[in-house]
Amino acid sequence: MRSASAANGNKIRPMPHSLPIFDPTALDIIARDAGPEVVPRLVGVFLRECGRRLVAVRADVAEGATERLAREAHALKSAAASFGCLRLAATASALDAAYKRGDEGTVLAGAGDLIEALDDAITTLSALHPVD
Repeated sequence: MRSASAANGNKIRPMPHSLPIFDPTALDIIARDAGPEVVPRLVGVFLRECGRRLVAVRADVAEGATERLAREAHALKSAAASFGCLRLAATASALDAAYKRGDEGTVLAGAGDLIEALDDAITTLSALHPVD
C-alpha cells in the first residue's frame, strides 16, 4: 500500500517529543481506585508487557511488517495512558491513527519514535517501581 502522505505530498508529522515521558498522577489514580498495595504488581505486569511489545516492534520494523506494527501501537495506546506514560500513549496513538487512514509511510517512519518512547517508559517506570 502506498503511503497517503506520499500520495498527498504531505509531510510526515513529528511524533510527540514535547510531551513528558511520565505523569505520576496516573499511578495515584490507580492507587486510589485499586489500592496502593496493587500498584507495584500492576506496574510490573505493564512493564513486562512493554518489554514483550518492544521486542515485537523491533522485529516488525526489521521485517517491514506495518500491519503488525500498527497492532502493537493500537494495543499500547490505552495501556500506556492508564499508567501515565504520556509520550508512549501519544506516539502509539499517532501511529495507530496513521495506519487507520492508510498512511503506512508514517507508521514505518514513526517506528523509531515508538521504540524510543517504549524504552523511556520502561526506564522511567522501572526506576519508580523495580520489577523482580
